[in-house]
Amino acid sequence: MIDRKEGLTKEASRYRNLVIEITSNNSSRISVPKTLHTLATATFSSETCGEILDTLWWRCNDSAAGNWKHGLKALQALAYLLVNGSERVVSETIQNIHNVLPFVDYENKSLNSQRIQQSMID
Repeated sequence: MIDRKEGLTKEASRYRNLVIEITSNNSSRISVPKTLHTLATATFSSETCGEILDTLWWRCNDSAAGNWKHGLKALQALAYLLVNGSERVVSETIQNIHNVLPFVDYENKSLNSQRIQQSMID
C-alpha cells in the first residue's frame, strides 16, 4: 500500500515517525533501546533503510539554534545503527559525511574551550 502523497509505504512512514520520536527535544514516550533495535533491523530492507537514514540526515541538519538535541540524538541513533544495522548504513554515512562533520568541529571546539579553561584555572 503506497501513500501517494508522500510516496512512502506505510511501513517506511512508520519508521520515519520512530526516528522523529527518538530524536525529539521532548522526552520520548517509547523505549529508546527497543526502538533503536527495531530501526537497526529495519535497515536490512532497502526501502525502510533509505527512509530511516534520510530522516536522520534531516534531523542532523535541523539541529540549529534551539533544536541542537535533534542533531545530538540523531548522531547517537546513527552510532547505534552503524554498529547494529546493515552495511548500507555504513556506506550511506560515508556518502553523507558532510552531515556529520559539523558535529566533529563542534566537539573539537568544545574540547579546546575546556582545555583553555582548565589551563586558566591551573
